Amino acid sequence: MFKTHILLLFLSFFILGSLCQDREYLGKFNDKRRNTYYTARKDLRRCAFPDCGGYFLKKLNPVSKSDKNEIYVANIENTLYVDTDALDQYIFSGFIRTDNPRMDVLNIMESTRMLPLNYTIDAPITYYILLANEGSSFKALELNTGVALSLKNYTQQYTRIVYRLNEPWFKKSLVGMSVVSGNVKDQVLNIDKVFYRNVPKYQCPSETLKCSKNQTLAYTYDENRCKIQDQCVKPGPCLLSMALCTPGYSLVSIPSAPNGCPKYYCDPTFLTKR
Repeated sequence: MFKTHILLLFLSFFILGSLCQDREYLGKFNDKRRNTYYTARKDLRRCAFPDCGGYFLKKLNPVSKSDKNEIYVANIENTLYVDTDALDQYIFSGFIRTDNPRMDVLNIMESTRMLPLNYTIDAPITYYILLANEGSSFKALELNTGVALSLKNYTQQYTRIVYRLNEPWFKKSLVGMSVVSGNVKDQVLNIDKVFYRNVPKYQCPSETLKCSKNQTLAYTYDENRCKIQDQCVKPGPCLLSMALCTPGYSLVSIPSAPNGCPKYYCDPTFLTKR
């Protein structure tokens, strides 16, 4: 009987100790479940998984010395619309989940991909989300720090450098829909690069307009990258021209008014492949 009591007492302490360890472990787990913005690169070291072969993460806008250190994770999950061969073009928002003491995993909640641009500003870079403010002003929300800056305006070079860019789509995507890198001077955000949010393709309206036998449909290309039926037009002669796009962009041809001739736009290539 005495031995039984001793055994039960031992088991009670063992179970209690295990529960305490589990709570401590879960506490560490829950502490990591905060969305943070990172860049990522593949781990090319050669050793046994999961200690090698994963990814190195770098926190954007580091504040402390420890923030500047890379974080190793064994895997990245929820990589829809992510080309893992072009990780240097992405910014990820998510949290690090610990599956076991040797295996951390980045759970992606949102990803953004850089819109190609052969341009770099000569200044230190910070990462923001650009938001519309009251009136015609803007606000820049600094990623990972929560610092909000009031802006009078912003500058960007995409509409100047990228041939045939769909400007309504770009401007809609820029404010509130993308991550931007750049710097702020005199309440003006000078944008270096734009990272477009990876979202499912917009469901464009179905076509309902029918044209007579001697007419053809003309379209417009809207802010959602949709071909929108415009009107029926009489086909006419079209000028033959060589339409080119900036590297990283692909040509989109839209039959347009007044005579159904193609009007050309250049969309980011990674979007045209979806």
